[in-house]
Amino acid sequence: CQCNSGYRGDGRSCVKEVVLCGDSTCHDKARCVYNSDLQIPMCECNTGFTGDGTRCEPIQFGCNEVAGVCHEDAECVYDVDDEKYKCQCNDGYSGDGVSCERSEIADCNCDRNAECLWDIVMFAYRCVCLPGFTGEGRTCSRIEVPSICSNCHVNARCVYDEITRRHECVCSKGWTGDGTDCQMEDCRVTQNCDPNADCVNDVIVGKFRCLCKNGFMGDGYRCEPEGCNMYNDCDINAQCVVDSRVNRYRCVCNTGYDGDGKVCISRVVPCNQVNNCGPNSQCLYDPDSSSYRCRCSAGYQGDGHRCEPRGLDSCRRDPRVCDRHASCILNVDIYSCVCNDNYRGDGRRCEPMSNRDNYLLFSRGYTIHKVPYIQTEDDTGARVLYKPDQLIIDVDTDCVDGDIYWTDVSGGKISRAKLDGSNETVVVSGQSSPEGIAVDWLSRNLFWTDSGLDIIQVSMLNGTYRKTLVSEDLVNPRAIVADPNQGMIYWTDWNRGAPKIEKAYMDGTHREVLVDTDLGLPNGLTLDFYTNQLCWGDAGTGTIECIRTDGVGRAILTDQAPYPFGLTFSGSSIYWSDWTLSNGVSSVNRNGQVSDESLSLPIGGNGKLYGITAVSAQCPRINNACARNNGGCTFLCLPTPNGGRTCTCPDDIDPESCNQVALLRKR
Repeated sequence: CQCNSGYRGDGRSCVKEVVLCGDSTCHDKARCVYNSDLQIPMCECNTGFTGDGTRCEPIQFGCNEVAGVCHEDAECVYDVDDEKYKCQCNDGYSGDGVSCERSEIADCNCDRNAECLWDIVMFAYRCVCLPGFTGEGRTCSRIEVPSICSNCHVNARCVYDEITRRHECVCSKGWTGDGTDCQMEDCRVTQNCDPNADCVNDVIVGKFRCLCKNGFMGDGYRCEPEGCNMYNDCDINAQCVVDSRVNRYRCVCNTGYDGDGKVCISRVVPCNQVNNCGPNSQCLYDPDSSSYRCRCSAGYQGDGHRCEPRGLDSCRRDPRVCDRHASCILNVDIYSCVCNDNYRGDGRRCEPMSNRDNYLLFSRGYTIHKVPYIQTEDDTGARVLYKPDQLIIDVDTDCVDGDIYWTDVSGGKISRAKLDGSNETVVVSGQSSPEGIAVDWLSRNLFWTDSGLDIIQVSMLNGTYRKTLVSEDLVNPRAIVADPNQGMIYWTDWNRGAPKIEKAYMDGTHREVLVDTDLGLPNGLTLDFYTNQLCWGDAGTGTIECIRTDGVGRAILTDQAPYPFGLTFSGSSIYWSDWTLSNGVSSVNRNGQVSDESLSLPIGGNGKLYGITAVSAQCPRINNACARNNGGCTFLCLPTPNGGRTCTCPDDIDPESCNQVALLRKR
């Protein structure tokens, strides 16, 4: 007796041969699974196939007899020629029905606001404009729908419905009705108060409503502990974290920094690498910390970054030594006078910062304008640039050299000029659709998004050493902001199917989704370096929202922004451009109060408002490892968190050649 093929034994007793996954490659219609009975890995044919795993053949029965045989993009249909049921791939897919792949699309060159869909009538692919857009698919333009929300209730907001393609009044959270008549919800019925809120009887309105508990603030539906949240005074190198012992927030220095949270000093990058010692101090080796630290010179006292003559009265003992526009702050081991916001000086004498050089810049079609915060009859603003052959989307400035940078989607390039519009030059060309732009004035780098190529790139400010940082899982990247101090970049992706806001190190690593829920069309993005608050304008929800850069404390700042595009922080307010508010630039403060009066637009332009940025009199007082001598890098120096940096090569130089050049330069 002899066992049949596929079996082994003495002929009187035969068992099926087991093919170990490590001994042979499984068939493409099989998978490697662990057999718990035999306690070995073995090849096993997929559903609908039979064999020993190294060879699998279709089971000879109709797909109507066994569920799950056909591919998810196939159907079980009756074949009149073979007189049996078989799997058949859907239109637009090819294969045997058990395995289906999407057919190649050869002629579907759609507009960015269109989708390539299968037409069952024409039996071919064709471009179809997205909801809210019109055209033949290869070119789509936004449908201009006038707002009909003039009769919204005071506790409602006007939102655009992409399906019905019209504006509708929608009651705000905590209110119910048709949008034109909104009544306060009774929280006893809805039971939707925040866990840190109570449902209390409001005798004024005669209903029960949500009210935040003591120690918390908010609208009752979202309550946060009072303290250093969005309005905090933490150091830019600190985070506002909750102290569970007292159930309140407090400032805590980031990893790599020392201090009380109000003032944090870096201990990651020693002063022999970044010379950040103050006047009357020296960079000396500290054996206790095994690192170089700033030490005050003889006759002076302080932390090495701020040194005062010994014997000088401490402001803690006598606060009167500080200017009336300064505060007495503990700086590691001494108290010293520090000028308040909007003032500058040594703390013992503070002068108000000049507002004459502070203004807003915004793009409007083919022009760039500037507008002062306080407009007068003599100064309502002016046109800075007039480029009739361009469509300018975003603008940013270099506070060191006083330059404007802007993106031009029609020409596929990035240009710069002086703040008065002179000395214009192209720094980056050959792009598809450059939109968002961010200037790192410390590291002298430029970041931008390209929604045509679906990438994020970086170069030096002069356009050299271009490098792609992010090239995967991007659909419509728009705004981007850079945080040179923390070594981070943030960007919006208004993918209509899955909008999101992401962050990553400046070198493109450690990519992470920051927000991906309750988003519509996230457009503009802005960052407050002093509070670590990241805010965005959402044209889909008609809101401006903020969140801390660590993903905590998300809150709606205002829901009175119908279609925001660009955002910028300035002082204690956020200014934004809006496609439906073409009469001016609006603003909202940190308390969510929208200004009654918008900044009027200067003459010399028309069309929608796009990017906006604030021009300040001086650069923020921050530092990083790339700020001096390009961080010791040969090509690009890209900051990373905790005082680190990455030296990297541009895309047009292969790594081996790049490393050889770097070694030669170091010699």
